[in-house]
Amino acid sequence: WYSLHLEEGETVRIFTDSVSVDTVIYVDFAKSRDNQLASDDDSGGGLFGTNSELVYRAPKTGEFIIAVAEATQELFGGYYLSVERARDGTETVYVPPSPQVVDSRFGKMVVFEDPWGYLSVQVPEAWLEGELDESVGEVFYVFDPQGTGEFSVYLEEWDEASLSAYADALEAGLIDQGAEIISRDSLNTEQDLPVVLFGWSIGELGAVWLAYLSDNGVGIVIAYTATADEYDAGTDLAAYLFSTFQIN
Repeated sequence: WYSLHLEEGETVRIFTDSVSVDTVIYVDFAKSRDNQLASDDDSGGGLFGTNSELVYRAPKTGEFIIAVAEATQELFGGYYLSVERARDGTETVYVPPSPQVVDSRFGKMVVFEDPWGYLSVQVPEAWLEGELDESVGEVFYVFDPQGTGEFSVYLEEWDEASLSAYADALEAGLIDQGAEIISRDSLNTEQDLPVVLFGWSIGELGAVWLAYLSDNGVGIVIAYTATADEYDAGTDLAAYLFSTFQIN
């Protein structure tokens, strides 16, 4: 691991050279999102075609971490690492900008945007990103490290044109899994988007879901989940998070 200070917009060429191991380069920084981790394996060529190289433009001013690993995580050996200023006009690895941070009555919030820039919603800055369950269309998942709740965003294609039918299908799926539906309401968001908001519980978990169906047939579910002990205390936060839901 190596630490490197860069100014915003500063561009460097990072590369390795080795004849004993297959190196991989990673570049990261504090409070980065999952899609802001830059990496490269084998672009640097070399004697065996296993050197790494990437040109990195700093998305902000601060400390950056360069990590060098062996591709299989099994071998050990020496390598040469070099960092130099890149030539003007050199193509750089793409690092998405850090999300906007805003103040709220619940503390600092990060404005999450889905990978396609289609929707946005605020989430607590202090919450941590977790592993996605892509099999159910989950595109975003954060959890409170204090254990008070979880927040997810799901996207899926839906053939029916009716938001009510979409919500019916979601509700039926929850009931099949043994959930008890506590409430269901149709309303409009602050952006005047028609949504269905319903609450449910199963075992020791309680949840509030916001369901929206876009004009192009994409179903969106924003979900807040908490244990029974924390559920009531978190509903005000959930209501605030849902109020920030926007279609861009």
